[in-house]
Amino acid sequence: MKKTIRLAMSLALIFSLAACSSGESSAQTTKREKNLFPDNSGLYPIIQDSLFGYINTKGEVVIKPQFEKAAQFSEGLAYFEKDGKYGFINTKGEVVIEPVYTKKSRGWLKLAIEPLGETYFKEGLAAVNKNGLFGYIDKKGQEVIPAQFSEANAFSQGFAYVRNGQQIYFINQKGEKQFGRDFEWTSGFNDSLALVMTDQKVGYINTSGKWVIPNKYYTGGIFMDGYAAVKDTREGKTWKLIDKKGKVLFEKEADRMHKGFGNYVYFNEGRNEGLLDLKGQVVIPAKYDVLFFLDEVIIVKTDSKEDRFGLINKKGEWVTEAKYHALFPAGDNMILMGTENRELGYIDFSGKVIWKPTK
Repeated sequence: MKKTIRLAMSLALIFSLAACSSGESSAQTTKREKNLFPDNSGLYPIIQDSLFGYINTKGEVVIKPQFEKAAQFSEGLAYFEKDGKYGFINTKGEVVIEPVYTKKSRGWLKLAIEPLGETYFKEGLAAVNKNGLFGYIDKKGQEVIPAQFSEANAFSQGFAYVRNGQQIYFINQKGEKQFGRDFEWTSGFNDSLALVMTDQKVGYINTSGKWVIPNKYYTGGIFMDGYAAVKDTREGKTWKLIDKKGKVLFEKEADRMHKGFGNYVYFNEGRNEGLLDLKGQVVIPAKYDVLFFLDEVIIVKTDSKEDRFGLINKKGEWVTEAKYHALFPAGDNMILMGTENRELGYIDFSGKVIWKPTK
């Protein structure tokens, strides 16, 4: 059932890119879809001659390629790797936190980049892996919360959920336990509520740890802009869109459903995905293998067997044909593209190439 929840929460390709976890939990995002990385400092990682550097929105090199691996900036710092360890650089490319933390190997969509690295700064802290246990450091590299957790996740709205053995609970920025321990699973806070599983049912708690919507659903997704999608039972295909009081806005027969940002809801018919409005009316039919709304354009994947991504507008018209191996948001109006040869480049929302793929 936990796998079902992860699928229901997932925004297909992109949710895995904005992972708020430094452990093994399911991926999630708490950032605006139209600007997935709002704290990226206007810098975007590139690869040249197998080294990572950064460009700006004009495609100009700002930090020359020099790092073994590097990721998106967040709150003024970016993850980088050296000799299997990771640390952080500033927007000048200067090392501000030495690479002394242990990397846990994992791949990202067969691409050469991990968009946020193994960890990133959020609300002034980053979860780091120290000899197999996780703790938190500040932007000066000072240990704020000692390494003691088997899993630690990014802070959101003043709280982070951690795992110690079989216990899952929330901590504050001092590392103090707040609530939890009997949770079987949680998403962390988004839109002031956290999706929590207890007794094999999911519901929603507020930042005081109190139930706002009781754990009565078989599965559900995180709240975004005031709404979430839930499913009462394992049987059948009836999904519901609810508000923060648990009031049902509409029901929809679908294989999966999850709330997008703004006025849109994702739904699946088999493997194909489409968009609904807040009244449950179809905006984009379910005919794409992956679909991701970016306000002005929509990233789509047209074939489940081949990695072919393109851009369409709200009318479903092609902005750029499905010819890319991978596309996903990089912030502002930049879209990161990847090729079969593990090259990375960038296009903008019009499909104009900002940086030709290199590796």
